Amino acid sequence: MRTLIIHLFLLFPLLVSAQSKQKAEQAFVTELNNIIKNSKQKHWAYEGYKMTIDSPFVINKEGILSVTTSYNKDTEFITTKMWAPVSKIDRVAYDIYLILEFKGDDVSSSYREGKGKEPFIENEKDFIFHIGVPIVEDIERQIKLQKLLDNLLKYYK
Repeated sequence: MRTLIIHLFLLFPLLVSAQSKQKAEQAFVTELNNIIKNSKQKHWAYEGYKMTIDSPFVINKEGILSVTTSYNKDTEFITTKMWAPVSKIDRVAYDIYLILEFKGDDVSSSYREGKGKEPFIENEKDFIFHIGVPIVEDIERQIKLQKLLDNLLKYYK
């Protein structure tokens, strides 16, 4: 019985840390999804296109952040995927877009044209992950997202 109590005592911090990491991940992706859902413009390359979110932001078990969106205009239809390791995010930045900046070219993306099941074509790697443009150029959104990122990154160091 004493051994069981000792094991539980040793495992408790690990269990609490795992739950805290999950909460930090959930808070971060919830904010990302709120931003992209309410964004007036998602990406410079698709200006004038209507965007739909095929797969909202998620972080998988391996710590990879990803999102899949589709853009359509008249008869054109393009689906894009972006993914990158959370551990490599450097900071939240804002120029025209709210973006996640990486120290290196850690962001992968691919696209597919048409509504069929054509395979995705991989693009070049990049150092930025576009999130979108908040409805108003709102520094509070950037600050909030940076705080959520800082809280999350302590679990990835």
